[in-house]
Amino acid sequence: MSLSAAAFWTPAPSGTTRNRAGWPAWAVAGAGLIGCTLSLLAPILHGLPMHPGAQAVHAAVTAAYVGAGAVALVRRPGNAVGALMAAIGFLWLIPDLGWIRAPLSATLAVTYPQLYQPVLAHLALGFPSGRVTERAERWLLGYLYAFTLLSNLAVAAFTDPRADGCSDCQRNLFLIHSSPLAEQRASEVTTLVSLVTVVATAAVIGRHLWRATSAGQYAMAPVMWVLGPAATYIVLLQVADLVSLPSAMERVIRDYLPLTLLVLPVGFLVGLLRIRLTYARVGRFAADLAGPAPPGRVREVLATMLHDPDLELFYWSSSSAAYVDLHGNPVKPDRVADRATTAIDSDAGPLALLVVDPAVLAEPGLVRAAGAIAQLALENERLQAEVRSQLVQLRSASARLVQAGQEARRKIERDLHDGAQQRLLALSMTLGRARDLLGPKGDPRMRDSLDRAHADLHQAIAELRELARGIHPVLLSQEGLASALRALAERSPLPVQVAAPAERFGEGVESTAYFVVSEAITNAARHSRAGLVRVLVRRDAGNLVVEVSDDGIGSASESARLGTGLAGMRDRVTALGGVMSVVSPPGQGTRIAVRLPCA
Repeated sequence: MSLSAAAFWTPAPSGTTRNRAGWPAWAVAGAGLIGCTLSLLAPILHGLPMHPGAQAVHAAVTAAYVGAGAVALVRRPGNAVGALMAAIGFLWLIPDLGWIRAPLSATLAVTYPQLYQPVLAHLALGFPSGRVTERAERWLLGYLYAFTLLSNLAVAAFTDPRADGCSDCQRNLFLIHSSPLAEQRASEVTTLVSLVTVVATAAVIGRHLWRATSAGQYAMAPVMWVLGPAATYIVLLQVADLVSLPSAMERVIRDYLPLTLLVLPVGFLVGLLRIRLTYARVGRFAADLAGPAPPGRVREVLATMLHDPDLELFYWSSSSAAYVDLHGNPVKPDRVADRATTAIDSDAGPLALLVVDPAVLAEPGLVRAAGAIAQLALENERLQAEVRSQLVQLRSASARLVQAGQEARRKIERDLHDGAQQRLLALSMTLGRARDLLGPKGDPRMRDSLDRAHADLHQAIAELRELARGIHPVLLSQEGLASALRALAERSPLPVQVAAPAERFGEGVESTAYFVVSEAITNAARHSRAGLVRVLVRRDAGNLVVEVSDDGIGSASESARLGTGLAGMRDRVTALGGVMSVVSPPGQGTRIAVRLPCA
């Protein structure tokens, strides 16, 4: 769903959508009016006395549910809540079919007076979208519909209205065998099972409401209000069918307790009014978003507006053509269970993406209004996220360059070890054999030349090995950072103390840490006049911390003669998302501290 800044006040559908939604609503409202009128006039049409209170309550239930259903069809087209509410209102009138002098209508009136109850449970479990998503709840609804249809049919199979000689009674079309005893037993069994079913269903609905998110509970408030009263009425209705109660009490239960069912449609209409008032209050949040806002403030305000504390907000990055979080990291807002996504667009294109509770989208107009209010602040945060995204991409590119450099150095070290070094060793062996073949009686000048060549060749091999270790030490790959640092300390012209854990870290992290220590020791040996260098390596909260300190003259600066080395160290550290600090007061030595993420 795309939200435009121009659509600030769109609580209800308009134009063609409104017209399409209006016809079913008017048809439902008209049919409900006719049904209520006939229900009120039926006793008079048959010459019977009226019971104004009971008839008014009976008609009020239908009027409330059908009226609320018609409003829901207009306000929320495509949502099943309106159809379910209207269905409850019309099914409530099934007992009134008994006024029609026909076998079919009379049979339905006696057999299915409580057919509205599974639809009421359906509405409670599906509110506010009208859809039941959990498998267990769908199975429960299937059981409720099947049980209501079959249990009443089982009782009707043994019920004969004409058994007592009632000539005016209509014939029961579902009658299989006339048996008052079987009818009584079937009625008792189905009533007991119905009582247990009602209690279990109320518990499932209560669990459904309890497990809902804050946004879901806010949207389902009308259902929360009706759960207790409606469950009480239906349980008492089953009790009245099961045991004999005083006539006054039974009349109250059957004629006046249905008033408890009015809580849901009235609550739904109050909820719509509350949402209207929320539209009016949305404008007040504009002051909270005026001027510079701290990072994350827009998300907090939108979460308050939409009553969803778990709301997530992502920003469109044009440079990466994807959504990113507040820190510029790319995200993939795939659809997850119990969450929904909706886009906020501006005239210039995509702006942000909301990940919200599906209950929030039951009022798309409120989401549009909230998006319009927050548009300017969203644009500011989007630009900040865009800059951070570019920085993340730059760091990622730098890290790839560092990795490529490490691979290149490893290849050079391997080529030197397996190529030039091996050939030089072979040449050394050839010179040794030539010297042996010359023998003691050979030309002394030739022997001296071979000895000098052999010595120079050994020196060249040693220098080549040192060069290869400087490019990429083999110990770093084979045994890890601690062993490589100790070997580096042994070759250092200065005394070096190393304290490092034996554990392994990431390849790039170890290579960068080794480079930092090697460069720091080289700088200390050349420029600091230090007598001792200390190297401390430790893990701290998902980071590798490397500290190199000396007791030299200090005054190291990236802008001075050490600048090139320190700047190179900082560049490599930053490329991996790390930080480096240099403390070098005059006369007090130099301390270089590096923190590299390694979690």
